[in-house]
Amino acid sequence: MGNFTNLALSSGPKVRVVAVEPSQSLNEIFRRSVGQNPGFLDRVTLLRCSVGGLGPKQKEALASPDYSESPWLSDDDLIATAGLARIDFLKCDIEGSEFELLAKGSKILAMTRKIACEVHAFAGDVDAFLERIRSEGFEIGPVECAVDGSVIFLARRLGCA
Repeated sequence: MGNFTNLALSSGPKVRVVAVEPSQSLNEIFRRSVGQNPGFLDRVTLLRCSVGGLGPKQKEALASPDYSESPWLSDDDLIATAGLARIDFLKCDIEGSEFELLAKGSKILAMTRKIACEVHAFAGDVDAFLERIRSEGFEIGPVECAVDGSVIFLARRLGCA
């Protein structure tokens, strides 16, 4: 809804944010929230779309009018549409779609330096997911575990400050 974006943008005038949100109503809330800060919306690319895998949560959401006209973007489409060459910090909370978006060989993961990600246990093997992140050159820092087996983790690419 823009809280993380506002925090990121407040860290400096050169910060640029690409936000991906398929919900029309959440896009409106995001614009109002970020728009409260002069100049912030000028540094945001807000894409009304979905990325990653099409799991049960996504299928359920797509049945709602709030999500139904939201296109699905591949890694290549997201990279091209947002003009990405490098991602300094990726915040990922995509309700199970993270298993596909950040799969082995992911172009998004390859250009990312730091990650904060929620990994949903209902969508796959959380331990295997974390191991794959390590195998892609990341050091995993704090991990917060939920009762259902899901986790939120922070990670940084080895060799990056």
